[in-house]
Amino acid sequence: MQRSIDSEASAEDQIVELFVAFLTGLRNNKLLDRLLTTEPEIVLPYLTVQGAPVIELGRDYIAEFSTRLQREGKLPEYDPLPLAEFLARNALSLALTPQTVIPLDDERAMRKFARDHVVVSFRI
Repeated sequence: MQRSIDSEASAEDQIVELFVAFLTGLRNNKLLDRLLTTEPEIVLPYLTVQGAPVIELGRDYIAEFSTRLQREGKLPEYDPLPLAEFLARNALSLALTPQTVIPLDDERAMRKFARDHVVVSFRI
């Protein structure tokens, strides 16, 4: 599922939509699901103990996203890298261990969760 995030929206709305789009896309990725089911011994090391490149990719994307919002005056100035890495690590965990009490099967509930718990991390 490809989604577009409205860059004119508030920082809060953009963060919520990024959270929903990313996790929905990850959880609905048939190739990743198939690889984790059929060849976990090959795939899992590259997503766990050797997963630094995957974490870095997610971290850099989120940091760039945050930096753009800072440049636009929608977020306060702070180093976005620690938060970006924390969020990338958590997203990877949610992809690898889909059993969770976080409501990831209901987009409306996901948006509420993101507003209540993720948005505040960005210091809004």
